[in-house]
Amino acid sequence: MIRGMLEEEMERLIRHQKLYSTKINELPQGSIQLRSIKNGRKYVYLKYREGTRVVQKYIGLPDDEDVKNIAAKIELRKKHEQTLKSIKMDIQLIKKALRTRGSNEE
Repeated sequence: MIRGMLEEEMERLIRHQKLYSTKINELPQGSIQLRSIKNGRKYVYLKYREGTRVVQKYIGLPDDEDVKNIAAKIELRKKHEQTLKSIKMDIQLIKKALRTRGSNEE
């Protein structure tokens, strides 16, 4: 009975893992960087890695609505990554429990 519950939970976690992986891939990667250029004005850049290169892409001024939207999406991506990490740890625990439980039943 416990084995069945663990297997159901494993299936649920795997579905969530796929869902969060898809959501993460749809969101922008990297981080927001605020830079001050010669004239003292502040500009916002999206900084991310592309292969071995670090790319800094201009996205606007700090008060721009686009900048706020991208910042919110990056924050959401970070939350999803934390959730995905937790899901992966739970999957590993269940796999371990199923292996242990399976060997004890024999």
